[in-house]
Amino acid sequence: MNRLLILVLIIFTSLELKAQLPLPDFEVTLLTETKVRVYWKNNLENCTQITIQKSYDSLKYFKTIFSSLSPELPENAYVDHDYLPQLKTFYRILYVYDEGNYAFTISKTPTNRNEKKFKEIKINKVEINNKLNRLITVDKPIASIKDSSFINKQNLKKEIEQNEIISNKIFLLDSIKATPLASKKMFVVYKRTTDSLYNILDDKSFSKFKDSIISKTKDTLYAYENDIIVWKQFIPDPAWQPSEFVYTSTKGYVVIDLPLIKKHKYKLVVYNEAKQEIMKLKHIKLQKLIIEKSNFLKAGWYNFELYEDDKLLERNKFQLIADF
Repeated sequence: MNRLLILVLIIFTSLELKAQLPLPDFEVTLLTETKVRVYWKNNLENCTQITIQKSYDSLKYFKTIFSSLSPELPENAYVDHDYLPQLKTFYRILYVYDEGNYAFTISKTPTNRNEKKFKEIKINKVEINNKLNRLITVDKPIASIKDSSFINKQNLKKEIEQNEIISNKIFLLDSIKATPLASKKMFVVYKRTTDSLYNILDDKSFSKFKDSIISKTKDTLYAYENDIIVWKQFIPDPAWQPSEFVYTSTKGYVVIDLPLIKKHKYKLVVYNEAKQEIMKLKHIKLQKLIIEKSNFLKAGWYNFELYEDDKLLERNKFQLIADF
């Protein structure tokens, strides 16, 4: 008897430990329609940072939403108040050790804490599948979901009884939620990078947003996935300002003018438009130096880097005009 009792205690203890494993295991629980709790246990040594990350993709585009102020706590949790039930959302945990090493957990989606397992029940031509996502009947529907995505439990039960399709059967009506007839497609729009969430739009709103971007701006929308969009704003190149040290004269020659030549050492490197080095002047000793156009193969723009005491002083360009 004592051995049996000890065996039962060991089994229950092992089950309890299995249900509450520490990091890298963690729990993501749906508390309400818009709130999700991320819960973890920490028995890691030398852990200096624990961060919660969120994404609408299971592998990429994760964004930090919370950093624990006390990562050494044995148990902790964070509640995300911005959960969107229309989008499949993934959570993961990043944990960092004091020597700089780090690791990610696998990504998880929320599970409903009130979720019940329903058995498939056949009741006179009505099939209720094990997830209760939809109701199927051969003759006619027993519940209409035209205006709401939620089934009124009392009305549904009454409808079933009126159709005389329930007879000595157990019908589980707790926490029934039907899938809308036509769920809206949602677009996640990031601004500039996937670390900066701009908005989440339905199909109609996104269409207006897209038309506005195309017709009124020079910005670009990049589609990384079917529903993940990155909005990159057009940034015009700054107006070119000629250099005061390296420039072309009125006669078309390239002039190097270095007023502090006696105090510093200068070096000039010139590149063509393909960014290939075509000229290097390592030790410039004259304050003003003129380079003939014959040193260049053709007219056009040339980039240069001017160094002062081996430190970059200026990166700019000059233009050679053709003789015709």
